[in-house]
This record gives sequence, C-alpha cells and structure tokens, in this order.
Amino acid sequence: MNKTLTIILGLTREANFTYPSLLSNVLIPLKSDLAFCGSADENQSNPILNYSKFVWNQPNPMNWSAACDSISLDYGSWRELGKVPSNLLTGTFPYQSAGPGMIFAYRWETLRRHITDEILESYEWFVITRSDFLWEIEHPEVSLLQTDKIYQMDGEMYGGISDRHIIFHRDNASKVFSFAQPIFSADISIKVRVVEKYREEMEHLPMLNFEQYLLFMAKETGLQNQITLIPYLGYLIRHEGTDTNWSHGVFDHDRHYYIKYPGELAAVTSNKKSLRSQEDWVLFFNNLSTI
Repeated sequence: MNKTLTIILGLTREANFTYPSLLSNVLIPLKSDLAFCGSADENQSNPILNYSKFVWNQPNPMNWSAACDSISLDYGSWRELGKVPSNLLTGTFPYQSAGPGMIFAYRWETLRRHITDEILESYEWFVITRSDFLWEIEHPEVSLLQTDKIYQMDGEMYGGISDRHIIFHRDNASKVFSFAQPIFSADISIKVRVVEKYREEMEHLPMLNFEQYLLFMAKETGLQNQITLIPYLGYLIRHEGTDTNWSHGVFDHDRHYYIKYPGELAAVTSNKKSLRSQEDWVLFFNNLSTI
C-alpha cells in the first residue's frame, strides 16, 4: 500500500500533457496515490480524474462571495481581512475578477474538509501541488525526508510561503491542512492578528497575498522553522488557449508552449545537472544537514 498521497488542488489544466511527467517523476518515486480536489470537467480523457484514488470535484464557483459564505461558520466573517490592501480577497466583491489568493484559500479549506481521520491514518506523507507542472527532475524519495520538516521548492515566495508545491508528514498534516480555516471561522481573533501583523511588519508590501498569509499561519502554528527548501523540479506551462488566472507566460518557440514563469525553467535546467538520480538527492540532503 502506498504511504504518500499527492493532491492536485484547484484545476486540471494541462493534465493530458503533464501527467506522464507527474507519474514518472513524482508519483512513482514517492510511491504515491493521487487525489484531486477542485473543479474539473469530467471527461474520459482526463488522467487526473481517471487515476485519482480520491476525487473531490465540484463546479467552479460563479460567485466567489457566495462560495466563501457557503463555507464560513460565521456568515461573512472572512471580510475582516478586507481591512488591509489585499490580493487575498480580490474577486470576492462585486464586479471584481476572481483573484488567486482567495481562490486558493477557498480550495485549501475545501480540501481540509475532505481529509478524514481515515486518510490521515492511511498515509504518512502528503503533497499538495498543481496539474500544470511539467516535471523534469525525479522527486526525492520520502525515505530521504525528515518527518519534522515541511518541504517546498526554492522559488518565488512573494514575501511568504509558496503554495505551488508543498510536502509534509502526517505529524504536521492537521496544521497544514488547516491553514485557511481561520479565514472562514467564526472566531475573528486570528483575522485581526493578520491585520495587525500586516500593519506592523508588512506595510511596505503593496498588498497582502496568500503566500504571506501562509507564512503568518506557519508562525501561528509553530511551523516556520521547519520549512525547508529543495531545488525546483518542474515548471508551470500553458498551451495556447488554456485559461489562466494570473501569469500568461512567455511563449517558447522550441517547445511550442508558454513558460508561465521563466525563472522556474532556468532553475530546473540548472538543477538537472546535479540531480540526476536518488543518489544525487542523498548527497544533496547530506550537504544540507551540514550547513
């Protein structure tokens, strides 16, 4: 039985193109089952839906305010975070387009509600990631990872913790899965502290985003010092005609698709030179522990 659960959170964009790399460079090295939580068209050719052990699929919300209210324990309490300039709440008020911060918060909290005690008892490791990553480097096996660490790829953090790919052990699962819960809870105390923390420490930043919120929650739950960076293993891509909520990317004429964040491709190209096998990962973690 597999002891890792890899969860595709959000949409299944580019899944037909990227799934072979997900299988060979993530699922197989991690000996991982697959799950999907989000909104996807249920068609026979969708490999994410076809190969997932768990599928928590629902229609993509047309009204994000109503969607946020539907999962709030206290109607509208999430609006407390509107007191700061916020990319976190973009799209939840009339005439605004849906922004990535609140979408991820909504998805994250929806995912938490699907994670049962049975699932937590069945798996030792969890991965939350995206479907539009093209994976070019083999993921380190979980035997090389430390159970007290939370791993994420060393890339764009936007002042906080990246939400693109995160790996964590069952010991920390309840905390990580609950990161977005305070946004939708009846207790506004954490939301008030987010506002205060922004004004004290982050006011130089143009707006509060989900990455900064995740860092705040890592501090709140005592996990900040357990965050460990690993090299970039894949990069986000987009074909012509594929929808995107944020970066449209740069078209690569040789690859015939868009590179959403060219810095990711540059990092992967460099990392491929030193991370060619699990033995290379052993050397990487040995060196990491001596720093």
